[in-house]
Amino acid sequence: YKSIGVDTPLGLVGGRSLFETSAELRFKATDTIGIVAFADGGTVGADVTPDFSEMRFGAGLGLRYLTGLGPIRLDAAVPLNRRPGDSSFAVYAGIGQAF
Repeated sequence: YKSIGVDTPLGLVGGRSLFETSAELRFKATDTIGIVAFADGGTVGADVTPDFSEMRFGAGLGLRYLTGLGPIRLDAAVPLNRRPGDSSFAVYAGIGQAF
């Protein structure tokens, strides 16, 4: 959701610590179509040591069109610990593996 960071009067900015984690289950539906289920989590903190109490989590499903150069991705995700003002879902598109 790209909405984590150190909150300042000017808005969210980067921090001095970062912790992130991801897991993805990949299934091949056909020779060129893949389906994925994924979960992500992360936190950014003002201190050198991450503040794990501020962890944000999301999960979703995606489709992959598998090409010779790598997959073309289309993912939909929802926040698992949504805050007031957060979107209820997000859609992402990309080229190549997420990680």
